[in-house]
Amino acid sequence: MDGFQAEIKALELLQRVQFPSHRLSAYPHQLSTGEKQRALIAMAFICDPEVVILDEPLASLDVLSQKKVLYPLLELLQGRAGLLVTHSLATAAQFSNRAAVLYGGTIVEAAPTQKLFSQPRHPYSRGLLRSYADMDRNKDLQGIRGKAEFVEKGCPFHPRCTQSLLVCQEKKPILQKIEDRKIACHRGGVIPLLTVKGLTKIVGSHKIIEGINQTLYEGETLAVIGAGGAGKTTLAKTVMGLIKATEGEIFLEKKGW
Repeated sequence: MDGFQAEIKALELLQRVQFPSHRLSAYPHQLSTGEKQRALIAMAFICDPEVVILDEPLASLDVLSQKKVLYPLLELLQGRAGLLVTHSLATAAQFSNRAAVLYGGTIVEAAPTQKLFSQPRHPYSRGLLRSYADMDRNKDLQGIRGKAEFVEKGCPFHPRCTQSLLVCQEKKPILQKIEDRKIACHRGGVIPLLTVKGLTKIVGSHKIIEGINQTLYEGETLAVIGAGGAGKTTLAKTVMGLIKATEGEIFLEKKGW
């Protein structure tokens, strides 16, 4: 295309990414960080690429600017393949069809985005998604112990994992398909640590606890709340084995007693 056609196309793209029209003749050093970001996004799409690699496309924008750029960017990605690199969970959730969680240079879990965000299966994925507060709904909050460090052998996450075994220290797990996703974990992902089924304790004619069902996963904290006399201590002692249950089953790492 000639210069005039190129200018028209450039203007159209700049408009689509919400670039302010009164700044079109400005030099780069005269632009704000957000304006530079939008101009660079337009430049990335100007030649109609089939594949676009987006490395933190919204990182330098404030929250309001992110919203203004997000939807035009999603429109520009229609019909193209996109590889989004981001530390922002919200950006990943809004942008992608599929998501892969990277730790220590290794993909530890890959799944359709909606399934990965609603039901993370790898210990790191779950800890990552639970490490920040969500103001829209209630969710479990969970920290990840220790800090990231280089591991010469074994699973890169094993020093911080709550369900690590000896094999995790010696052998690197292979990313393999498990049900609806791929997981790199010797234990097949997060495992139930403690499972209680139909737990009931009767003293005389009084049912202290009745039909308790609960599963506690590795690295998880479960709070049991109730008024005095509700049966909280009886439940804890029964689970510990200090009191024998009248009915029900208790499993620790799938082993019952």
